[in-house]
This record gives sequence, C-alpha cells and structure tokens, in this order.
Amino acid sequence: NEYSQNPITNAEYFVDLEAVYKDPSSGIVVPLTYNDPGQGRNFINGTGAVDLYGLDSYPQGFDCSNPTVWHPVTTNYHQYHADVNPSQPWYFPEFQGGSFDAWGPTAPGYAPCRVLTGPDFQSVFNMQLWASNAKLINYYMFFGGTSWGGLPFPGVYTSYDYGASLMESRELTTKYDEIKRQGLFLRSSPEFYKTDWIADSSTGLAASTNPDAFVTFLRNPDTQAGFYIVRQTDSTSTANITFKLNVTTASTSLQIPLATSSIALSGRESKMIVTSYAFGQSSRLVYSTAQVFFSGTIDGRDILFLHGANTQAHEVALTLTGSLNPRDEPSQVVFTQNVAGLGPGETLVSFLDGVEGLVTIWDSDTQLVLFADSETAATFWAPTTALPDSAGDPLANYWSLGTNDTVLVGGPYLVRNASIQGTTLALRGDLKNDVTLTVIAPRNISSITWNGVSVSGDFSGTQDTNASL
Repeated sequence: NEYSQNPITNAEYFVDLEAVYKDPSSGIVVPLTYNDPGQGRNFINGTGAVDLYGLDSYPQGFDCSNPTVWHPVTTNYHQYHADVNPSQPWYFPEFQGGSFDAWGPTAPGYAPCRVLTGPDFQSVFNMQLWASNAKLINYYMFFGGTSWGGLPFPGVYTSYDYGASLMESRELTTKYDEIKRQGLFLRSSPEFYKTDWIADSSTGLAASTNPDAFVTFLRNPDTQAGFYIVRQTDSTSTANITFKLNVTTASTSLQIPLATSSIALSGRESKMIVTSYAFGQSSRLVYSTAQVFFSGTIDGRDILFLHGANTQAHEVALTLTGSLNPRDEPSQVVFTQNVAGLGPGETLVSFLDGVEGLVTIWDSDTQLVLFADSETAATFWAPTTALPDSAGDPLANYWSLGTNDTVLVGGPYLVRNASIQGTTLALRGDLKNDVTLTVIAPRNISSITWNGVSVSGDFSGTQDTNASL
C-alpha cells in the first residue's frame, strides 16, 4: 500500500514479502495486489511486481472549508490503464469516499466534508470510474469510525468520521442512499461486468446533441448490451442542461428519448443510459433513460425497478409480457405502442415529471416493472435469502457465491437480513419511525415477521405486499 518501487532496495523488500506470503506453507492462494498512490506505475513489472496493480485516487482533494468548490474529474483513467496494465482488470483499491478533517482552530468539522464528497460527488466521480471501465473499486472511507487519540492517523483528531457514507455514530446518510442505488445496479447487471470501452466525446463519439453533455460508451461484446455514461462536459458545472442521445441497440440505431422532450442533467449528476439490457431470466429492454435500481428474478418473474428524479421526465422501451394482474392505472405514466423506430410488440413507457412514490407499471404472471422517484427507491433494500439446502454454509447469504435469491423490502431505515422458513418471511432490521412496509417476495409467503414479531398486513399472494411497522 502506497509504497514506491524505487530505490531497488524497496523492490527487493517486496520480493522478500512475496516469498513469505506465497510460500506453500502459508496457505495463501489469493492474488497479491498493490495500491499505487498516484499514477506512478509502481510494481506492474520488474522486481517485486504483484499479481494485480491498482490505483489510489482522491480527485476532489480535502478542502472541507469550501465544500461546494469542486475539482474536475480525472479524464485519463482509461488511457492510463490502457498504457500500463491493459491485460489486468482495472482496479481502484482506494478511491475517495470522504475527506479527513485536520487538527486546528480552522477545522470545519466533518459535516462539510460530507458535502464536499456528497451524493452529487459520488454520482459524478464514481461513475467516471465506471466510464474508465474500472471493474474493482474500493472506497476510502465507507465507515471511518473513531481514531482513538489519533493513533491510526495523527493528522486528525479523535474522530475519523471522514464525511463517509456511514457516520461515526453509524447513522446512514444520503451518501449511503446513493451508494446503495449504485451498488444494486451493479449487483443487478452482470452484463456490465464485461464491457469493452468503445469511445467517448473526446475521441469522436457523436452521441449527444448538446456539446455540454459528455458521453462514454461501453458495450458488452457477447450480448451487445450498451451502457452510455453521461455527465456534464464541465464536470464542476451546476447548470441544468438537456440533450438527446444517439444510441445503438442490438438491432437498430435511435435518437432518444422518442416521446419525452429530452434527457436532463440537473447540475452535478451523472446518468447511466442502458440499451439492449437484460433483466430477469428472459426479458430485455430496448433502452431506458430512467436509471436501473434493481433487476432480477423473484419467484420466476422477471423484475425491473427503475427510478429517476421527480423533477425530470424519463422513459423506457421494452416488450411487456404475460397476463396482466389487476392494478391501479398509474397516473403521470403514458403507454405508447406502434412507435416509429421500435419493433413489433415493443411498448414505450413515459414517466412525466412529478412522479412520486412507488408506481407499478406492469404486473403480470411473467414480469413486474416498477418505477419510483430516486428518494423513494433509496428506501428499498434487496437482502439475499439463502437456498433451502445451505445450512452450515458460511457463504450462504453472499450474492453470487452462496445464493442469487433475493426479496425487495421498502420502508425500513435498515434491513439487516432476510430468511424464508416455509411460508414465513423473517426480516431483521432497524426503524427510526413508523413506516409502511412494502415487500416483493415469492407468492407463497403468507406471513412476515420483523425482528421476531409478527407483522399484520394484506398477504394476498400477489408478491407485492403492504403492511405497517
């Protein structure tokens, strides 16, 4: 970590360390990695080279006294990776997740540090990493805690809150909400795990109709799923801009949106526009200007949960399947068929600005499509549920390792875990106030418990259940 390959004695010291760790008697078989404090090209090749090189980056700096003054995003991450270690996954073992607050009478405290590196910073700077095709990312800090007497780092006082997503008191913040939205998109999007960097606005990608919008295009080479990551060209800008986007799907080229007037960026934010994107076992949307919060399969149904700012319009084009269940007709949502540019059977769904709360777009025996404003989406959790025969497996609740089963739970301050025992869904978590509990789970669930206490509600077997906590 943050150690130079020069002089040669440093590199030789690394060789000695590697020899100890890789000795067969150690039992260590995981790759050795390195965290380079800047683009120094250390330990990629030569004496002491590690298995996987990574980059350390704090692009926003640490001036918490001026929390609304931004540095621009780093624009050469992709090219640096292509130059120094293109055969390895692009790895950031330490990327800015907050800021320290130094000793002294002018120290502003950690609240402005949480503004300096707030949800807007996470949206723009984290997604700039995605745009560079980074696939392994660790944030420093996600939880800083307490630095007892400054022993771990004497440059700060006792608190090491760091303006992180979790406060020193362990309270959740709006930064946690943004990380959750990003994290669930990543967990839900296996096609994004393998992408080729195609081009961006600086290399000739003519995607945006407005030069104030900067676009990077990534594509899965196997499925042709497309990922257009959009931010403002001046990443420090607080202006509101609009544009249309020229996209390529697996079957055609389109300028989107087709019905709503434009895509909007409200100041410091980034968006992920997806095309030919798979959700669930057998569904694939054409494109979405709304953001994907969750996609997957629950009890054999393909689930798609979209979100977006309620001050903006959004739309999605997809094939809706199955026999429609009774539902309230959603307001401020427009369904359009036989749209020029779309194929037979494809439906354009437009979300007008002003949508608040959770809206059921499509509820059939094969699909469930939901939309919510971004703040409402952040009240949802997707805890894993272990497989029935996994008792004793320490990885039983780890996504992709022990299980790919999940439920969606909306409302609580925190959902810690979920388990299914017969027809009972047992939830454990924390509340700050009374909430309405919304659960999307297998149809055979007939009862729910919260921290061991039965919850009353309408368990009608429709998968979408509401109750009160």
